[in-house]
Formats: sequence, structure tokens, C-alpha cells
Amino acid sequence: MKNIGIQKELSTIRDYLKENGYNVFEVDTTNITSNTTLKSFDALVVNGANDNFMGIDNTETKAPVINADGLTPEEIKGQIDKLMK
Repeated sequence: MKNIGIQKELSTIRDYLKENGYNVFEVDTTNITSNTTLKSFDALVVNGANDNFMGIDNTETKAPVINADGLTPEEIKGQIDKLMK
């Protein structure tokens, strides 16, 4: 089962992914202090309000980061499925 980290503000997407069999964990962007937290996820879903999610553009995580801005829950699930093949 895929472990997805998602920003707290994205509850609609969180609920949709849970209903579709994903392990979804809320990520408090004010509380991430190490790469260890980020490495525990297969993918991260963030809102578009902050393009540089806690310095994620230069972090050591290999997890794909999906910008949820303007996307439906179905489109985000499709991106996750495509990236996780």
C-alpha cells in the first residue's frame, strides 16, 4: 500500500485517497525538521501556495511532490498512480 504525505489543508484530497486504498498521513509543514520525515512517504501532495515546500526542492527525498493547485482529487490520484508504476 502506498504511503502518501499530504498537507493538512487538503482534507478533500486526503479523504478521497483514503477511500481509494492509500495510507494517507497529514504533514504539518511547520513541523518538518528532517529528511527522515519526508523519506517515509511514497509521494507528497502539497497546495500551490508555497512552491518551495519547506525546502523540498533541494532535499534528499526521492518521493515525487505533487502540487494540488487546480487539480481534482481524481487527477491527483491519477498522477500518483502514474508515478508509482
